[in-house]
Parts: sequence; C-alpha cells; structure tokens
Amino acid sequence: SKRARQQQENEGEEEEEEAPAGHSDGDAAMDDVEDAATAAALALAPATPAPAGPGLTEEGAFELILQVAHALFVSGRLDESAAMTVSCLAQHKERGLVPSQTAALRHMRAHVALARGNLREAAEAARLVATTHAHSPEAWNMYAHAAVCSGSIPRCLRVLARTITAQSQQQLRRAEQHGHEGMQRQREGVDGDVEAAPAHALGELDGGDGGSGGGTTAGDLDAKRRVPVLLMSGLMHSLQGAWGTALADLMHAVALGPREPAAALAAGVAALHYATRPYNPEALRHAWVLRAVALLQHAGSLRALGGHSQEGDYNLARGVHQLGLAHLAVPLYERCLEGESSRGDVPTRCEGANLRWEAAHNLALIYRASGATGLARAVLRKHATI
Repeated sequence: SKRARQQQENEGEEEEEEAPAGHSDGDAAMDDVEDAATAAALALAPATPAPAGPGLTEEGAFELILQVAHALFVSGRLDESAAMTVSCLAQHKERGLVPSQTAALRHMRAHVALARGNLREAAEAARLVATTHAHSPEAWNMYAHAAVCSGSIPRCLRVLARTITAQSQQQLRRAEQHGHEGMQRQREGVDGDVEAAPAHALGELDGGDGGSGGGTTAGDLDAKRRVPVLLMSGLMHSLQGAWGTALADLMHAVALGPREPAAALAAGVAALHYATRPYNPEALRHAWVLRAVALLQHAGSLRALGGHSQEGDYNLARGVHQLGLAHLAVPLYERCLEGESSRGDVPTRCEGANLRWEAAHNLALIYRASGATGLARAVLRKHATI
C-alpha cells in the first residue's frame, strides 16, 4: 500500500545517514586524535562530583593531556597543542599538579613555541624549566638554544649567574651543617665508648669516608649536580668570546665533575683560546697551553672508556693543529685514520662520531701547506672518497 512504501523509504534514508561512505584510515586516525583531544578537554573542565566507582584519576588525566598535546605537536597541529598546554598550565594550582608535571607541560610549551617561531615565549618557558630543574643538562640545553635563537643571551647569562650563586650558597650551608653534625658525633664518640661509636664517626676521625670503601657521599652528589649549570655558563660565555670567565666556570665544573668528558673537553677548548690571546704574558700562555693539552687528553681518556678513542685523538690533534704545532698533529691524525681503517665503514648506528673525513681533510691541509700535494691527494683519495 502507499503507507507501507512510505515507511520503507524512511527506513532507507535512516540507514544512509548512519553509514557514511569514503571513511579512510587517515580520517579514522584524525578522528582518534580529535576524540582524544575531546577527552582531554573534558579532563581540563572544572571538577564536578563523580559517582562512586572506577574512573579517570587526576594522574591519568594529566598523562592523557600530555600525550594528546605531544600527538598534536607531532602531527603539525601546533595551535591546538599550544592551546592545550596553556589551558592546563593555567589550572595547575586548581588541579594540584606537582612541580614535575608543571615542568613537563612547560617543556612541551617551549618545544611548541620554538616550532611556531615564538622565540621569546619558548625562552621564557625553557627558563622556568631550567631554573626549576637546575641539575638537568637537557633543561639547560633547551634554554640556551632558545636564548640564542631569541637573542636573549644577556638574560640567560644573568640567570646562570644567579643559579650558580644560589647553588654555591646552598652547598656552603650544607657543608656547615654537616661539619657541625660531624663535630657532634666526634664528641659523642670520644666521651662515650669508642667501640660503640657509629661507623661514619670513626671514619671521619680517621680522615676516611666512614668505611665505605671510597663510596660517593651526599656532598659529592650535591657537587656533581652543579656541573650542568657551570658547564652551560662556560659555554655561553665562550659563545660571547669571554674566555676568562668561561674558563673559570669550566675549570670549576671539571673540579666538581672530574669524570665528565664534556666539561673537560669544553675547558680544554677554552684554555686553548685563552692561551692564544696576544696580550697575555708568554709564561702564562705556555702554562695554559700545557693545561689545555692535559684537559684534552683527560677528556679523550674518559671517552676511550666508552669505546670512543678516536674522539680523543682527533680533539687533541685539532687542538695542537690550532696552535700551529703541525709536527704534533700529524701523528695524531694518522692514528685516527689507522683506528678507523681497522673499524671499517661508517657505523650505521649513532654510537659515536666517525671522524675519518675530518681527520683526512685536516691532514691533507697540513701536507698541502708543506708542499706535499701528492701526499695530500693520496690521503683524500684513500679516506675521503665517497
């Protein structure tokens, strides 16, 4: 009948509306991101009383927000990622976010701001992360990069100086407190039964480390945590050409972290530049040349412990080459090439720098400057041919 045909046509229209055509995998992936963004937006909404039972916790909501913001950043949706991180940071007190969570959001905000070209915003976000986590090399690296890109190097240097001063004062207070506690323990050990005295007190009386067999103390750990900011301060001053100030910070970093190859290498390079200043007395220049060579050798020995002996030879060769001591640089460059020939081709994994081409190029420059063009051509043909 007419009524039955009309009912069948209405049912067909409902089925067509429920099943759209042409829904590709890419659209599904974007729908997933949008659904996750919607869920994160709901998580950012003002808290309302939730019914009893399992649900999304505050920590789970934060992880979801951070993952969605990162997904939006990777997919190129920078405006949405920035809006999400800014909205979450605006509610960090109401949500009770811990400092590590706030720092993670600011770290993401700095990355997004750099990608969008908002250099000053990126530098400010990175500054907050670095000052909150002053022991983190990654935080200082990002802040320094943002400061250089935004042209705010002077402010970065002031922030570094304030952080170094604050850490120095904090370490002095801890040392004084530790000294008072050590003197109190010594009095207790002398006044009472020496055999019943604590092991760390007996170690301090003997001038040792409490019988720990050369273990790391809390003071040593606090000192090592100061290395990243001192290293970054030295590098930023080196970038400005203030080699004296840079050398002071870098030598301090080497003293606090003698097992850090980056600090030793940076200090060696700064010492080379400081030694080549023409207005320094000759005796002072010679002394700093010796210190620079010693620092470069120390950095190379530390890298050799990790299986990267070629880096130490190349850095030392480059240093003496810069000083014009070609007769010392040649055997070091040759040692780099000999080690590389035994190691084979360029490694496929990023396990360390392969300096074969750099060493061959510098060695060829030395040969060409001395008139041995045939040797220079042979070195390039053997080690720098693609």
